[in-house]
Amino acid sequence: MGLIGNLLSERSARQGMEKDDLLFPVNDAQRQKLQNVLLEMYQDIQKFCREEGLTPFLVGGSALGAIRHHGFIPWDDDLDIGLLRAEYERFLISFEKAYPEKYVVNSAGKSKNAKVRFTKINKKGTICREIASPPDDSINGIFIDVFPIDNVPDNKFARKIKGVICNLEEFISTQVYFHDNLDELTEEYMRRMGKTNYYIRKCVGKLFSYRKSSVWFRKIDKDIQCKDEKSKDCTIAVGRKHYFGEIFRRDIIFPARYVLFETIEAPVFHDVEAYLSNMYGDYMKIPPEEKREKHMVLDLKFGDE
Repeated sequence: MGLIGNLLSERSARQGMEKDDLLFPVNDAQRQKLQNVLLEMYQDIQKFCREEGLTPFLVGGSALGAIRHHGFIPWDDDLDIGLLRAEYERFLISFEKAYPEKYVVNSAGKSKNAKVRFTKINKKGTICREIASPPDDSINGIFIDVFPIDNVPDNKFARKIKGVICNLEEFISTQVYFHDNLDELTEEYMRRMGKTNYYIRKCVGKLFSYRKSSVWFRKIDKDIQCKDEKSKDCTIAVGRKHYFGEIFRRDIIFPARYVLFETIEAPVFHDVEAYLSNMYGDYMKIPPEEKREKHMVLDLKFGDE
């Protein structure tokens, strides 16, 4: 993707590293166990959403897995869901209250110590520690990512301005997050992204650290919102392809389709094929092993050790 792409995406920068022996890949046995935990968590989310009249769409790699593999992508070990903004806000208010002994909801819009631009549902008593994770283990548990699906202004100028601002704030917030949680391991990790990449990220993180990363995350969550519920398009602005890369028509979403994901009937977008084509191109083609994304972690504990 080049320097610009690597700056916008920490995932892309990581893939460009010549060597990554700082983190360890999840092995096959751990992956199976992790998938089982995630499936249990998703069942709880689905149960809650049915009772509240919410629709937790599978998105990203989880939607891809549902269509191509009828479950998890075999080498994948995360789970992504998306909720329309109004439903997303209701979910954030009520889900943790429904499962106070089981889950922690860490959200950009609600949590004072948010660690990401969206929401992570963390299972208590487990650990899934990633690079630059804060020391608070309550927000380092095995997690499901929950993304808001936001309205996009129909006015092209307003859309452009909002998208550019949000993408810029995403980049700034990520660098401030690294700055806030910098240690020797994170420093070395950033250096391996490339000399120019490293210095740009470090300078930006220091320059904008007058606000904590959690404050930047809350600002993004506010700035991506659009009140026009009748707009033609929506976006998952804090997704892997950012604001402009994940814009799609509202009629792609509704009515929801239900497909088999492992043992669960799970909702996906009505025209999930169009969504996946936008995200992955020829999404039914199995990528070669060297191009498959793998989850790399610092520590993984299931709470039963």
